[in-house]
Amino acid sequence: MEIMNQLTPQQLEGIDFIKQHNYRCLVADKAGSGKTRMVLQALLDQPSTLPVLIICIKVGLPVWKNELLKWFDKESLIYHGTPNERQEQQQLVKENSFIITTYPMLEELVKEFGIFFSTLIIDEYHMFGLINRKTKFFKFVDQLRPKYLLPVTGTPMRRNPSDMFTVLHLLDRNNKQDCLHSFWSFVDKWCIAIKDFFGYTIEKMPKNTDEFQELLSRYMLRRDFSEIPSIRQPLAIQMNKIQQKYYKQLQKDLQITYENEKILLTPNQMVKILRVRQLLVCPKILGIDDIGAGLEAVVQQTEQELSEDNSVIIFTPFTDAIPFIKEELARLETTIFVIQGGFSVEQYDEVQTKFQELPTKNKVMICSIKSGASITLTEANICLFLGYERSATDNDQAEKRSARKGQTKLVRCMYILYENSPDDDIIRGLNDKQLSIDVCINPQRYLEKIIDKS
Repeated sequence: MEIMNQLTPQQLEGIDFIKQHNYRCLVADKAGSGKTRMVLQALLDQPSTLPVLIICIKVGLPVWKNELLKWFDKESLIYHGTPNERQEQQQLVKENSFIITTYPMLEELVKEFGIFFSTLIIDEYHMFGLINRKTKFFKFVDQLRPKYLLPVTGTPMRRNPSDMFTVLHLLDRNNKQDCLHSFWSFVDKWCIAIKDFFGYTIEKMPKNTDEFQELLSRYMLRRDFSEIPSIRQPLAIQMNKIQQKYYKQLQKDLQITYENEKILLTPNQMVKILRVRQLLVCPKILGIDDIGAGLEAVVQQTEQELSEDNSVIIFTPFTDAIPFIKEELARLETTIFVIQGGFSVEQYDEVQTKFQELPTKNKVMICSIKSGASITLTEANICLFLGYERSATDNDQAEKRSARKGQTKLVRCMYILYENSPDDDIIRGLNDKQLSIDVCINPQRYLEKIIDKS
């Protein structure tokens, strides 16, 4: 079959894994590895898995639809929009083999049609609370019990081994031997739980790494693809004088006093940290008439990369910074695109497609970090991070918008880091979080990092 011949050996191996596990397994290959196409091929190889309900984040709706059209010439129905639009779409639900919708729409569809699907795909499930057994979403999915279930994510764990309970429970809830029937039984068997003043703290590492790995291997497909090379680079800078002035105020007085004597209070440490992060990304977010050293560095680096025929993605944690970034880049005479939260499905699809298809390398995408999931931006091989999220997985997901199937160049991910600032502690914390994930999910990668540090 022509389509099958175009799949990589890793994708073919993944298809076999899904089939051998009777379409009930966790597909957790690293972001950008071609999971979407691999899963769809496995389903289309077995007609009994149809119809399929695909649950994803809003930006993922056109991704799944476009993959079905591009690789398989298959139509699908996106169930999303206003109540009137969804009312019209309901007439078409049972006429389609693939229904693609968002997490909030799942309950509505089930209420209207019951369990009309054979297969439930839950894409990027870590973003909508499925990791937490107490969420309404997990409890609702736990009641559905579809015949075939394929959770999909590049980041299956955030904190500790207990994160794996919910998805393993959904896949094999009757497995009492491995304690997948009960959360606290799972914790007792697989986790190190320390009783303290607040109850129990679950440590980052499992009781026995080898045994935990063996458990995961029975349910989870997880590969780290090295054929898409990428590197992380710090760009160390110093605050300018204006940033230093207000940074000292925040550190000393927990407030900012503006030139007009107005005061911005920070009532607690959490708010202070937020204000410091905003100050370092771009002081204009806080109403200070200065773009900051970080944005200056981003503009300079972008200009350099464009001159070398490299398209650029600029990621930032703050949507409020995007207009200021765009304004500063305007002088470079480049084509600028923006993706951020709040876009409609059509906007996500239109902007991504235009960026990918514009026949020039003189282009820049500005993207909020949390919007950097499920989209493909392989036209750029330079990622500049003006700020970062405090979740290692969010930053990693953003990096993989460029470092994914279809990329032909080395991807460089450059982080703007301020010397003598909270950046040092935060980056150290992010690295520790990533290491704790690796020791559970990918111990080989963990050992490589430890060796590199020694």
